[in-house]
Amino acid sequence: MSQQVPKDEERLGAFLRRHCPEAPTASPELEERIFAAVTAQPLTPRRRWRLLESAVVAGLLLAAAGYTWQQKFAARPPATPPTAAELARLEAFLESSWDGLLYPEETLPATFPPP
Repeated sequence: MSQQVPKDEERLGAFLRRHCPEAPTASPELEERIFAAVTAQPLTPRRRWRLLESAVVAGLLLAAAGYTWQQKFAARPPATPPTAAELARLEAFLESSWDGLLYPEETLPATFPPP
């Protein structure tokens, strides 16, 4: 699929190519001057406090996340397998309610027996 460029855009492109300004050349020691200016600026007390505040906030967030994870997952007691009596009750419930799924109008509503 070829797309034709309108005449106005072609003329604009040609104009911009003809009148493109030359980029100024970079100073050879520009990089050294930038690094010297950065290292010459001392770390102000305000910037130190901001760094300290950021570190404290990050530490508190990590502590809160760790505590939440511990409460949700690590402190939970391991699940115990169901007893034979619980399995028998569950099986009886499934057997009594299975016909209700296939033939709902012929059966009474089945309820899971209380423990």
